[in-house]
Amino acid sequence: MWSQSYSDSNSDVKIVVGSEPDIKEFNAHSSVLRSSSLYFQRALSERWKDQKQDVYIITKPNIHPNIFMLILDENILNTSAEDSLNILVASDELELLDLAKSAQKHLIKNFSPWLFSNL
Repeated sequence: MWSQSYSDSNSDVKIVVGSEPDIKEFNAHSSVLRSSSLYFQRALSERWKDQKQDVYIITKPNIHPNIFMLILDENILNTSAEDSLNILVASDELELLDLAKSAQKHLIKNFSPWLFSNL
């Protein structure tokens, strides 16, 4: 569902993730994002719309572009412990509850020793 949202140039949302020197922009449709989480329902209110460009701009400098790409793919099975943890943190922030729950289960099932030694 998510990955299809990012391929159309007629989108009305620009999501900017990462920080210098590693920044990436993604285009999306507000209707798809709003249906995915309460975070996007709030973030995509009219008061946040850039009236000059007629798009919503969401900036998430704390989410690395690679992590955001993994979130878009919604496939965490082949991710490292560190990436899985970053997916959990980012999906929790974005209120992507199903993905956050999957990332949490994946971490516990596959990386318990890593969690105990690194957290």
